[in-house]
Amino acid sequence: MKYIYPLAMIMLFFSSCGNNNVQKEMALVTDSIITKDFTVGFYNVENLFDTENDPLTSDDEFTPFGDKQWDNERYVNKLKNIATVVKNLGENLPVFVGLCEVENKEVLSDLVSRKELKTGKYDFVHYDSPDTRGIDVALIYQKDVFQVLNSESIEINFAGKPDVLTRDILYVEGMLNNEVVHVFVNHWSSRRKGEKETEYKRITAANVLRKRIDKIQQENSKAKILVMGDFNDYPDNKSITNVLKASLQPKSNEFYNLATRLDQDGKGTHFYNKEWGMLDQMMISNGWLSSKKGSVLKDKTVKVYKAKEVLFQSKQFGGIPNKTYGGDRYYGGFSDHLAISLDFEYKD
Repeated sequence: MKYIYPLAMIMLFFSSCGNNNVQKEMALVTDSIITKDFTVGFYNVENLFDTENDPLTSDDEFTPFGDKQWDNERYVNKLKNIATVVKNLGENLPVFVGLCEVENKEVLSDLVSRKELKTGKYDFVHYDSPDTRGIDVALIYQKDVFQVLNSESIEINFAGKPDVLTRDILYVEGMLNNEVVHVFVNHWSSRRKGEKETEYKRITAANVLRKRIDKIQQENSKAKILVMGDFNDYPDNKSITNVLKASLQPKSNEFYNLATRLDQDGKGTHFYNKEWGMLDQMMISNGWLSSKKGSVLKDKTVKVYKAKEVLFQSKQFGGIPNKTYGGDRYYGGFSDHLAISLDFEYKD
């Protein structure tokens, strides 16, 4: 349920001093839409590539003549599947959704143009990052509800390893329900070469993110900050608990991990090696968690989207993610991850 709350016309100039890809915008704030009940989400969409070959990235397999025979029919079906999940994350279309494993602006434009999402009037924030496969993170958002004030692509560099590349962290500062909120979208390095062997990458990403958060909280200790992503680590791993400082008992400048309880109960968003894993997480600043006014969290646990169509019924394991590919075998499913969401309400 929404209504319009008039504001005086204000000209705001926002800038950021990050080390990479800073977008500066002159934001004209006139009226703010107050959203009484709303949902936000995150979804690892599993390789949302277009069908064109990009000579600058390793995307050859996702072309019509590549190993995966990625043609327009499969691409359009993938867009439909992702849009269906986004549409159904809440009672109404979500205000914003963080995405990872998207190739470029073209696939995002095609996604938000889908009929399933048309009424949301979505726009998106995206930067090309140095990932060798060309997969990035992004944020799609209802531009009539969430006004982007500033965005930044934050590089992750590994000391002494200039050739090791990973996805940037996306930072978006926006106006929601007459409040400034800060959103970070992450896709940390995978464990493909071993958990211990790759742990330093995720710890490095956590340190970069924590420093950026510290800067915000130094300016406003009660800042409303939401961190989301596929962290390729679990809620009890060092990168999350020790470095990022996210737990179930946060101190004043720390974060509440809304995925921890599900992880402790053996639930997850990703099924690998016969086990569920809670790689996809959302964390909220203690300043937001303790807030009694404005956008207030309804439930202290993320919801995992487990509709029938996004699950493949395995004889041995029951419902597991209905993915698009298994190796080069095309299944035509949704993703190898399940989407997560949070519900908020507005209080005067």
